[in-house]
Amino acid sequence: KYLVKVSSPEVLEEGNFTEGLIGAGVPMATDIIWAPNREISNTAQTDVDPIKDKLWIATEWEMWGVGIKSNTTFENQSNQAILEYYLEEGGDTRKYLPTGTVIDAWLASPAAGDSSRCCILRVGYGAEVTITRNSVGGIAPAFCVR
Repeated sequence: KYLVKVSSPEVLEEGNFTEGLIGAGVPMATDIIWAPNREISNTAQTDVDPIKDKLWIATEWEMWGVGIKSNTTFENQSNQAILEYYLEEGGDTRKYLPTGTVIDAWLASPAAGDSSRCCILRVGYGAEVTITRNSVGGIAPAFCVR
């Protein structure tokens, strides 16, 4: 709800991230920001759900480039991309805070075998993927620019 407008009268504070991007000069109404075809493991972990959004929360594969805690039957190299922004020269991932402070960033991937939990990227001096049911964390919305 924070990322995109859900058009529900009960939701008063929705679409703030999109509004922030527009306010920063990102032309969301044009084809510069586009929605790629994506797939994510459904919560029953029986198949994938297609997703086509201009803004999204990345899967474990998109951020990490490999499945560690997600269901690799339904999220794997055949249907997941790697977000190149998070790759540095030499293939190292760029997921750290210069201060060394540890934070959790939610990922869209449900944890393998337990859809009541989601994968999170724990960012600190290094980086790791873990799972959580109710961790306080942030999100790192992703979007594609032409």
